[in-house]
Amino acid sequence: RENGIPGDPTECRFLGKPVDFVSFSGASRGAVDEVVFIEVKTGSAQLSSVERSLKKAIEKGRVRYVEYRVPGSGLAGGQTTE
Repeated sequence: RENGIPGDPTECRFLGKPVDFVSFSGASRGAVDEVVFIEVKTGSAQLSSVERSLKKAIEKGRVRYVEYRVPGSGLAGGQTTE
């Protein structure tokens, strides 16, 4: 996309900090095939130290998915699924 946000805008979610957007490419078609972190800058604006460290962590593959289950939500008697 020329001069536009990368990817499908309907798949982008605004965060604001430490990165402006996260795009879940393919979600509108039923399966995410890529997660894209998007930082928006204007003019000669530079990445902050936190933004640079986030970029490095992503580039080095230090990204993971965690599923958190709220204790006591939906299982009777404190049962777990483990």
